[in-house]
Amino acid sequence: SGHVERFDLMIDQRFGRLAPDEYSLARQITEACGGHVTTFLNHSKVTLLSNPDTHYVIESSANVNTNHRLEQSAIHHSRDLHDFYLEAFDGVRRRKRAA
Repeated sequence: SGHVERFDLMIDQRFGRLAPDEYSLARQITEACGGHVTTFLNHSKVTLLSNPDTHYVIESSANVNTNHRLEQSAIHHSRDLHDFYLEAFDGVRRRKRAA
């Protein structure tokens, strides 16, 4: 209880080119936690964290850089929202494999 057992990320497909070290680290961490990094052309950043007892979603506009812009993030404790995003991530990965 209290430990993250699965960790998934949805990030822009350009992240791997723009920040290769951070992208590699994100893949290592998500894969170690049974999750995935899902990439496609988008501006949203969504993080899913879960274990059998709890599910969190973090939605953010912030890029992984330093800037002087006002950014927004929201943390949700919701299995329904978590499962919605997880299904969406899976759909993106399936479509990419089929292309």
